[in-house]
Amino acid sequence: LIFAPLAFGTVELWSLATVEVLTGVAVVLLVLPVCFYRKTLYIVPGALPLLLLLGFMLLQLLPLPVAVVRFLSPSTYAAYAPILSLGGGEWIPLTINQKATLQEFMRISCYSLFYILTIQLLSISDRLKKTVFTVVGLAAAIALLAIVQQVGSPDKIYWVRAVPDNASPFGPWINPNQFAGFMEMMSPLALGLFLFFRPRVHGRESLRVKVVSFFTMPGSNLYLFLGCAATLMALSVFVSLCRGGILTITFSAFVF
Repeated sequence: LIFAPLAFGTVELWSLATVEVLTGVAVVLLVLPVCFYRKTLYIVPGALPLLLLLGFMLLQLLPLPVAVVRFLSPSTYAAYAPILSLGGGEWIPLTINQKATLQEFMRISCYSLFYILTIQLLSISDRLKKTVFTVVGLAAAIALLAIVQQVGSPDKIYWVRAVPDNASPFGPWINPNQFAGFMEMMSPLALGLFLFFRPRVHGRESLRVKVVSFFTMPGSNLYLFLGCAATLMALSVFVSLCRGGILTITFSAFVF
């Protein structure tokens, strides 16, 4: 949750591989106590559709008889026809790009394992609260850094990493649309917590008493932090000049 957005949006091979390996290691560490100490696991909702999706992707990588491929996917058979006419073999896969299909299989498998980890680890209330606050704090820091970076070094990520000439980096991402998409996911968390943790002030009290009560009441600092976090996230989307992001975050806030 922390590494993925900071690693330039995790869109390159090295960052994707790191996330996939770390997720696999985390799953192993989760399963080991189950095997040795007989701990129970929570039932994962939607596990069957996930397995069917992964099975469908894996099926596309398996070599099948030409007649089967011709029946299941005539377009794939047509793509392999020139090779088959040269005696290229009697078994071909359903995919015409095995490398890309394998990479996507690994990526979706990583997402599925991460979903399973989420169900197992964040079903505990205290851990879920800590995780949400961590993510909101991270998103607010990224939003603040992105605004400062846009003013001080709009052509480089983190002031050090150069990008192609046709790119428009914003924050850790090479594309402002990706940054806006991340903030659109995070801002409802901050806004929801901001509304939930608002201090209770009595309506009959004077304005002076309300102000004093607000700043002396336990939890006021958390309320102010969440308000600043939500404002920073929304402001950063407007600064990114991503028109789709601006429209989406405005409409979603209105619906929220």
